[in-house]
Formats: sequence, C-alpha cells, structure tokens
Amino acid sequence: MKTQKIKSDERLHIKLRAILVRKIFDGMYRDGDLIPTERDLAEKYQMSRVTVRSALAALEHDGIVTRRQGHGTRVTLHSRGNACDQSLIAVLAPSESPFFASFLRTFEAAAEQHDALVVFKAAGKHPVTEDLFRCYERGIRNAVIWPYDETIDSEALTRLRGLGMNMVLFDRVMRSAAVDCVSVDNTHAITALTAYLTGNGAGNIAYIGWENSVISSNTEREAAFMRTGTTVFRLPWNRERDIDAAAAKLFNELPSKTDAVICGNGVIGIALKRHCIEKKSAIDVVCIDDLPGAEALGLTVYEQPMEALAMTVYERLMQQNSKADEWKADVIYRKGNVLTRTPGKT
Repeated sequence: MKTQKIKSDERLHIKLRAILVRKIFDGMYRDGDLIPTERDLAEKYQMSRVTVRSALAALEHDGIVTRRQGHGTRVTLHSRGNACDQSLIAVLAPSESPFFASFLRTFEAAAEQHDALVVFKAAGKHPVTEDLFRCYERGIRNAVIWPYDETIDSEALTRLRGLGMNMVLFDRVMRSAAVDCVSVDNTHAITALTAYLTGNGAGNIAYIGWENSVISSNTEREAAFMRTGTTVFRLPWNRERDIDAAAAKLFNELPSKTDAVICGNGVIGIALKRHCIEKKSAIDVVCIDDLPGAEALGLTVYEQPMEALAMTVYERLMQQNSKADEWKADVIYRKGNVLTRTPGKT
C-alpha cells in the first residue's frame, strides 16, 4: 500500500506540473506573474501541499519558475537555447507539397547522419503553436516549422521557448527572439533572374506574385523587384487551384511592351510559361523554385539550395542545444542559383 501511495503522489505532482505548464503556455500565468500559493493550489486541485511543492520544485528545476521564501513562486521564462535530447525532431507543416517534400527528404538525410529521428506532423487542424505544445507535452523539444500561409502567434512562440522548446522556422522570416529563421535569399533570387533576363536583352520586365503578405518570401521578392522594376501584378492567394485560368487572364493584362516576366513562385511560373508556349508568345518567363514540370517546359528557374537550407536548419537547431546559454535567435539566408533552360532543349 505504501508503494502505491508513493506512485499515486508522483502521478499527481506530474499532473499538476502539466496543468501549470498549460496555463503558462495559454498566457494565464505570464512571465513575471506570481503563481497561486501552495495552499491555494492544494485547495483548488484537492492535492496535498507536499504534492504541490513537488510540482513547483519540478518547474523550478526546469527553469520555468523561481521560488523565494516569503515572496512566492514567480514565472520566469527565458529566451536562451535548451539543452535536451537531440535524438527526436518534430517537423510540422500543413501539407507535404512538392516544394516541402524536397526539403523534408534533405533534412531527414541530414538528421540521420547524426542518428536523429525525424517525425512529420501534418499541421492545419490546430494552430501550429498548439501542435508545438503537444509535441512539448510528449517530450519532443526540438522542432522545425514550415508555416506555409499560417499566421504565427509570436507570443506563443516566446512562451514555448521559455518552457524549453527549441525551434527553427523554415521558409518564413519573422523578427523574434524565440526562433531561428532559415530562408532562401529572396533578394539574390530576384537579382539573379533579372540579370539573366537583361543579359538576354530584356528591357521591360514585369513581376507576378501572390497577394498574400503573411508569407515573408512573397513580400521580400516583390520588394526586391521594386528596387529596379515598376510593373507588378498580384494574383489572389486562393487562385492557386485554378492557376491556369488566372495565368491566361493575366497574360492578356500585361503591358504590350513586356518582353519578360519574373514569377515569384513555381506554380505561377509553370502556368504562365505553358500559356506563353500555347500562344507562341516570345515573352521570356522565369520563376523561383524548380517544381515538377518546369524542366519539360524549358522554364528557366532559380533553384533553392535545399541541401544548404536543410543543413542550416539542422545546425541552428543543434546550436540551440549545444550552445544553449550563448544562443541568440538569428535570420539566415542561403543563396541558390539560376538553372538556364531553353524550350525543346531540356
């Protein structure tokens, strides 16, 4: 009976710790807030003060709270890296698109070289921060996130960091002390494609991108083009499913002097290139991302450096572990290269 009592108490203090961590993640107890007293917690959750004390001690051990006699227990979330088990990495994304699948394959290979197992979690049903917290609850403390078009709660990321989660955002740039961000160098992509087109004699270049400003690559690519160009078109984000019709309509809206188009996305580029071929148009179409179908069309693309991106994501994640106290969040860009193609000569 005595052994059963001990096990029961252990389960209760683990349960209470989980309850308090959930409240911290939800923002009910914010950084700097005092947690209710041992007595109040014991009464509220019908637990002994010994059990409550054990739960608070566990939180203190993990650096989530500080306790001072006579001053209570205070939430103290940090912004440093977290030294933890590196053998399991969660990768969260809303879908396994051709673009992301290419990254995932390369990232898995990088992780396997270091005996780490990658677990893919399809996001979308819940906010990505909620999925991250669920990983945290299950003991997974290293995560890579491809948010796609999801708006991310930066405060939730900050709380996750303070609770002990290591995180890297792929293909999304946001200024936050909680996460590293790794992305292709979008400015270099536009500059390189512009140089390619002007080198071929293009003088009137237009740019076509998505209307979605949540995705940082959309805004970065358009901003880079606007430094030298003025003709910009934006397709509604929800037109991706009927992109062929959208591309055909936009083709008719291009200024008559347009002799080249930079597409900020492979989906747009493939659709517009296909339409130009059908119409026997001399407009030179190029795009960012080498998606399936681009080569067959002879579409010149800016290829994202997936191997370099994947390795950088992995290295930043490991730095959050190995250099926890020194780590500072950063934004890292990696340059790709132009793959030159000619229709019929792929």
